[in-house]
Amino acid sequence: MTCCNTHCRRRARGGLAAGAWFRRSSLCWGLLMAVSLKAAEPVSDAVEISDDQGVVVAMARGDRDALQQVVAHPRNEFEQELAKVGLLRTGGRLDEATIQLQACEKAMPAQHPMRGLCSLLIAGHLFMQRRMADWQQKLEWIRRTYYPLLAKDNPGRQPSLTDAEGVQFLPGASFPAPEVSWAQASGRIPYVSAARREGLEARQQAVVEVRIQGHRHHAVIDTGAAYDTLDPAVAKALGLQPAISYQKLTDAAGKVLSAPIGILPELRLGPVTVKNWPVSMTRTPATMVIGLPLLRRLGVVTLDAQGASLSRASDGRCTRPMLEGANISGSSDHLLYAIKVDGQPRTALIDTGGGFELLGIKSLLPPSAAKLEPKAISYAAGMRWVDSYPARVRLDLGSGPRNLDFTIMDQPFALVPYELGGEVLRHHTLVMDFLRRSVCIEPQAT
Repeated sequence: MTCCNTHCRRRARGGLAAGAWFRRSSLCWGLLMAVSLKAAEPVSDAVEISDDQGVVVAMARGDRDALQQVVAHPRNEFEQELAKVGLLRTGGRLDEATIQLQACEKAMPAQHPMRGLCSLLIAGHLFMQRRMADWQQKLEWIRRTYYPLLAKDNPGRQPSLTDAEGVQFLPGASFPAPEVSWAQASGRIPYVSAARREGLEARQQAVVEVRIQGHRHHAVIDTGAAYDTLDPAVAKALGLQPAISYQKLTDAAGKVLSAPIGILPELRLGPVTVKNWPVSMTRTPATMVIGLPLLRRLGVVTLDAQGASLSRASDGRCTRPMLEGANISGSSDHLLYAIKVDGQPRTALIDTGGGFELLGIKSLLPPSAAKLEPKAISYAAGMRWVDSYPARVRLDLGSGPRNLDFTIMDQPFALVPYELGGEVLRHHTLVMDFLRRSVCIEPQAT
């Protein structure tokens, strides 16, 4: 299921290039958590690192070789610092990425634009990790530190954190530390049967039953989601109070959504109980979307054709290193996978919430392919029409090639040429080992 900023998710759909941040320092303060990035032209798998935009592309695609080149041969301090953070982010070392930014922040004078940028990126990383108390503290520090500088440079203009970032902490908001506990070492969660699904749930593969404060609801396990979301009507019925007003969430069509954030007291998912978990309250195909922030806390997550398995210990069988991409704000990240299409190495985003098997872009379409009627593809915030082509490709996920029809989008997501959707789970098993930082897609036994 694919929402931009998606939920910011992924995605990179418009905004300033990283270089523009550095050159136009007066705008840095207004970009917190609203950063989105866009390739000027349809992208290929080649990563261009001749400018700051190239660093952004390398981060989005998890291209660590390109980032290492920038660190070794930077053109400026900004580029080098950004590439260092990118190496940590794409390696899943989120806390270390924040520490790297803190070192950058402390090394700069208060008036230096790089210090402001580092401060904003720290807040973005804290937001993505759902460390809301730390995030609130950082935002308040930014207000105290940089608002006087803005007022000095812009006489007569009163800066507003709420206006600039669409963020407002509501009166009485508190942010207790999240807790994850296990009733047993592992557990199996079957998918909800087709007869019990409603609306867009029918287009999803990984739909499971969860208990939210004791009530049964459906949730989509969506590896393409950078946020965990809860339907506003359900949140209201449960008496969930918003703690943060957040106006920067956008859907697949670029429409800005109101997505207040509340603290969910209790969620039960198979053998796991999660307490005090922040969720964005916005409409989705199911009552809840379980995205990467929560999945990272669940040890080893295995998805196949019948259901999900959770384990708090790794058996070590999946050894393929986990590849990740990120946007520079730290507000969105995604899992990537190395595939081959017609024998050529390609990068794909793993999106179990997508109602498709393989998604590509027009620039990769064989010239001989004929165009068919538009086909509907589901997104977290609704429907969007895309062009479908009868293109046959040889897709290899590491266990040998097979023929596959795939869907074509006009634009790439997250600067990645392909997406693997939830339909892959009908004949493959996805293993995400967040303990050993590995991910495998294997054929299911027949």
